[in-house]
Amino acid sequence: MKLPELLAPGGSMEHLKLAVFSGTSSIYLSGKKFGARKHALNFKLSEIKESC
Repeated sequence: MKLPELLAPGGSMEHLKLAVFSGTSSIYLSGKKFGARKHALNFKLSEIKESC
């Protein structure tokens, strides 16, 4: 049986790490200048590189 994909928001580096350690399949995030998550802390370009 194929498990469904679990998609989690990554509004900050702390949230991203929590999602990874919780077993999420995918994480969505955005940068400071672009993204639909206007009220999240969002990521600097250097943090996006680090998270990858």
